[in-house]
Amino acid sequence: MKQLFFFVCLSALCIFSACEEEPNTPDCLTFEQNPAWAAGELFKSNRTIQFPANYTGDGFTNNGDFFFHKYRTDNAITFYWSLCGFAWCEEYGFLLDTPLPDNITVDDPVLINNTNSGLGWYIQNDLTAYIEFCENDIPIAVFYYNTNSTADGALFLKLDDDQLHTALMVKYDSTQQQEVESILQTVL
Repeated sequence: MKQLFFFVCLSALCIFSACEEEPNTPDCLTFEQNPAWAAGELFKSNRTIQFPANYTGDGFTNNGDFFFHKYRTDNAITFYWSLCGFAWCEEYGFLLDTPLPDNITVDDPVLINNTNSGLGWYIQNDLTAYIEFCENDIPIAVFYYNTNSTADGALFLKLDDDQLHTALMVKYDSTQQQEVESILQTVL
């Protein structure tokens, strides 16, 4: 009888402790400037980002087009943004559903010679993993990416409407995942 009582208590303890487990969520990286890199530069009208010295490109051009383009000199990583139609351009893109989906599909402009072709050609990319970025332990951004050998990613930022909007696209050699995350951590 004591063994049965002990077994029931142990089983109840296991069941209750399993019920209290927190869901498995990805780590949340903190936004912070990197003192070893040059000062942050605009990538949106009110946001900055830092890059190591081996990056080049036009950066942010706000001629009404909100264009952004930076790439590593060996072409292993490209950061870019341009969302324009025939007579309009947008600084931010579509809204991300909440709660965060496990994966998303984004329309990605075709890059030719490391820049937007401008031809209106898009391909659909399935982004199957993500990592969150925080300020004061509050998630304010999420980076979705895939694990293809040439990986694609999309950064979503929380705006004043408290929703996540597409803000930046990244195409990179998947072996450079850590560098991409380190650069994205510098967004302020």
